[in-house]
Amino acid sequence: MIGTSYRFPLRNAAAIVLASTVASTGALAGAKDESAAAWLAPKWFNEWHDGLANKGLNFGATYIADNIANVSGGVKRGAIHFGRLDLSVDADLDKLVGWTGGRFYANAFVIYGQGLSRNYVMNLATISEIEALPDQRLYNAYFEQSFFGDRLNIRAGQQAADVEFFDSQTDDLFINGTFGWPAIKASNLPAGGPAPPIAVPGIRIKAALTENITAFGAVFNGDPSGPGEADPQLRDHHGLAFRVNDPPWVIGQVRFNYDIDIGGGG
Repeated sequence: MIGTSYRFPLRNAAAIVLASTVASTGALAGAKDESAAAWLAPKWFNEWHDGLANKGLNFGATYIADNIANVSGGVKRGAIHFGRLDLSVDADLDKLVGWTGGRFYANAFVIYGQGLSRNYVMNLATISEIEALPDQRLYNAYFEQSFFGDRLNIRAGQQAADVEFFDSQTDDLFINGTFGWPAIKASNLPAGGPAPPIAVPGIRIKAALTENITAFGAVFNGDPSGPGEADPQLRDHHGLAFRVNDPPWVIGQVRFNYDIDIGGGG
């Protein structure tokens, strides 16, 4: 979104948000300007990428940049620019080595700039969901195994809870952090819980009970960064803490998918 403004009434503060987002793959696929798309991802690159993906190895890169200004309220006025580069690898082990139902996924963040909430507004619910301290940080790194045609799926390794728990398909339109990981959890769980920018070791089980009902259960390490006075993101520097000895945090969820027939369409 470029040139779009949002106003958030936070402690009588008004923040005008101008967010610009550039995403590789999805954004390029739908680009109207074919010449620009060809410059960003030339034909040889697409052929190389698609060739690897067909063999089970998919590399991804997504860049998000936010330009945000606080013009009223908060602690002080100011404008910032910051961004995040998300690099990922997704390995289909069935295609790669013949391991039926196996998958490995990992991604890392390159974060730069300063956040508006931390430096100008000082509110609890971050104005941008990508706000974090500058760092090069490992995020997810997990192995996944599916059974019975993916009706049962087990994931183990470093992962984040907000990917599947408390997630809404309608919140991707908004950049405010509250529409991702809920502020009540980010403010009350140790170090904010297993959510951006800190993931933790854990085990997640997903079971498709019917075509419409899916049950989720997970146990995560209960403290992403461990005890200390410094900022949790500094205590888990680069996302390499891999803590497993803290009291566990357990979460469960049942998801019900439904369609409403409106005007002949779901």
